[in-house]
Amino acid sequence: MLCQCPIMEIISTSFMFAFAVDAECEKNPFEGAAAAPKKTVKATDFVSSVCCGGLDSLPREDISRKITLALLKGLESNDWKAHLESIEAVSKIVDEANKRIQPTGIVELFGALRARLYDSNKNLITATLTSISALASAIGPGVEKANNGILSGVIKCLGDNKKSTRESTMITLDAWVVVTHLDKMVPYITASLTDAKLGAEGRKDLFDWLSRQLTGFAELPDAIQLLRPVAVSMMDKSADVRKAAEACLRDIVRVCGTEMVMKNVRDIQGPALAIVLERLKTHSAFPEVHENTRTVPAGQPSKTGSKIGKSNGHASRHGSRSVSSAKVSFGLR
Repeated sequence: MLCQCPIMEIISTSFMFAFAVDAECEKNPFEGAAAAPKKTVKATDFVSSVCCGGLDSLPREDISRKITLALLKGLESNDWKAHLESIEAVSKIVDEANKRIQPTGIVELFGALRARLYDSNKNLITATLTSISALASAIGPGVEKANNGILSGVIKCLGDNKKSTRESTMITLDAWVVVTHLDKMVPYITASLTDAKLGAEGRKDLFDWLSRQLTGFAELPDAIQLLRPVAVSMMDKSADVRKAAEACLRDIVRVCGTEMVMKNVRDIQGPALAIVLERLKTHSAFPEVHENTRTVPAGQPSKTGSKIGKSNGHASRHGSRSVSSAKVSFGLR
């Protein structure tokens, strides 16, 4: 389980110790001069700092010799018992390596585990997600090499109609983002949001998860890739999806900057464009065009669009974070 990793054990022990100290201080209050206020550090910030430094400098074990052909065949077998035994074997390998392993050979292993995410047995899917979470925590930043082979498969599990499966998926995404970086996950998340199989509950959960992650960023230019699927989801039949998408839109504007959003919003077409512009005006995201703006009719190209140039769909990492003092033009007068 993810909670069994050394990082989580450290956090749990630290919190318990802190509570014990606070209780003792209440019994024997200090009567001297007040101490200077201390900076509050989130648990997620502590986990990230430990992963990126500190414990991450400790040696990792090469488990490639343990990823045998028999283990991979067991994961690909038609027998569910063989599947479960192989998944449990993976967890045992991680435990034997003290939950610190090298990324050598993980592409083949994650490829075999990915197949189990499409299993008809929901309990096997949950067990697989748990195994993937443990592997991600044990491998650390090196797990990024497996993004292409496993991440989209993990995200698609949010489309499962079983709540426990979706919850296990969120735990796996939490484990993944701790050891990698959100910008490395954005392309896979963007693609998944346009997949109809994800379902309304899956899209709503994913938008909520994204908003929680973006809250921790002052800026993240790569998040602009999410603008188009967010715009489409703001027309979703589900009110919950629309609400979650709108909340995510506000976070995108904040971490990408209004200028970058204006440069990329023109790639949105049809009714979605009108909705996005209306929401941006409602939240006063673009005060300079708030008063003198009319919505471009759906499907009608902007007369000034040719002056802006065609967007390449990619965000600039070095773009300005503030709106120019000049009027921002998007075919709006």
